[in-house]
Amino acid sequence: MINRDTIERIPTEKLHDPDMLASIEREVLALTDEDDRSDLCYSLATRFITEGNLERAEFFTRLMETWPIERTWFLGDIAVKLWRSGQTEHALQLLNEAISTARTNGSEWQRAEALSKLATHLIELRQSAQAISLLREAVPIAQLGEEQGALQDSLDSASVIQELAEKLALAGEYEEAQDVANSIKHAVRQGRAARAVQIIIDSNLSAG
Repeated sequence: MINRDTIERIPTEKLHDPDMLASIEREVLALTDEDDRSDLCYSLATRFITEGNLERAEFFTRLMETWPIERTWFLGDIAVKLWRSGQTEHALQLLNEAISTARTNGSEWQRAEALSKLATHLIELRQSAQAISLLREAVPIAQLGEEQGALQDSLDSASVIQELAEKLALAGEYEEAQDVANSIKHAVRQGRAARAVQIIIDSNLSAG
């Protein structure tokens, strides 16, 4: 039976064998527990992305039906590789799908973090305007999570707010980045975020 360990041990050449691929697919589709299937597909998508088999990676990503946030991670990773291989239209389709999924699934900090990850992919692809727009969209989501979530969710949201502030600073949105960092309610985390943002700003200004 296929599991995480056996997936890691499959020789690279076997991952291109049609019979092996068909066997893996049959075993995955035979699983009746959706979380077990998603867990297995997570490992398979990871392996296929590493091996550059993006078609199979996308196939197993889409079977992660009960893990929508993780699905956005993989769609973003696949989109970047497709874009770099010249398949920009398909890449944009996957990114837009991932953004839509991230907006409607998970807790506030998970949604904001997923949007942040996708913004990073957009920056990698030199789509800076859309990336900054996505970071701005994620900020109030994370802020809501910090204000209204349970303790751990609130702390996780504060961490995501710092991440968003740092990315805005890296994108040159200095004043906005400082405002976002200073919006954190937890005093210790606010100070940490403000210092991190200032370091980025000082570094950028000295380099420029």
